[in-house]
Amino acid sequence: MKARNLNLFLFSIFIVFIISLPVFCGNRFLPQRHTPWQLQPFNNDSLSLFYKNNFRIIEEPPLEEFLRDSSEPLVTILVDGWGVPYEKNLLLQDFSLFDKKSSEFILHKRMFGFTAGAETEEFQRDSATGIYVYGGDTLSCKKKKKNLSIFFGEISCFENEGDSGVIVTLDSLLTKTDWKRIAWTTSQTGTGNRDSLHMVLRNLAKLAKKHPNVSFSIQGTHRPILGPPDVRRNYIAPWVPAVFVNVNKSL
Repeated sequence: MKARNLNLFLFSIFIVFIISLPVFCGNRFLPQRHTPWQLQPFNNDSLSLFYKNNFRIIEEPPLEEFLRDSSEPLVTILVDGWGVPYEKNLLLQDFSLFDKKSSEFILHKRMFGFTAGAETEEFQRDSATGIYVYGGDTLSCKKKKKNLSIFFGEISCFENEGDSGVIVTLDSLLTKTDWKRIAWTTSQTGTGNRDSLHMVLRNLAKLAKKHPNVSFSIQGTHRPILGPPDVRRNYIAPWVPAVFVNVNKSL
């Protein structure tokens, strides 16, 4: 009987030891679960001194707040996946596509790191005189109409139209209509491909130059989250570039 009780006692100690092992040892000996990259904490989300000293920094207020009182027609473009790179020369290349005399270069801290969040932040002003255009696929167009119809008098979707084609449409709207507010989110820049990005920025710079009496707010949505990991890591997570073109700089 004593031997049996001793065996039960030793077995109980063994069970307690096995159950307690993870508590005392933590996850050291357990398989590590991979945290999705978008949920990982930022390694360094602060701007360099170069950025702080050379560009206008706007943190919490939406950029639209600085353009509310403008009497000029306003075109707001959200460039999907346009973020602030750690390497300053990359951003200088982006900004160099615009005319310095008519442009103001800005770094803005986004509250949300996804496209719909940027759209809600910048398009929250109700405007019956505004039109939103988009050139994505059928499903994306349906989502835009559902989510943004409360902000604009009209949602016009050009299914499967590339970014270059939509810019031509913007030119037509500015030339042939009397819309006071036009907005657009790009659909082909989200992966961080710099050739696609520069194509859009270059064409927008030409459009703004063609229409000097129209204010343009051209801004990124977030870093290129659809790109490969080695591209995403090159960008400061919460910051995006923006350019005010043909805008009164006193705003």
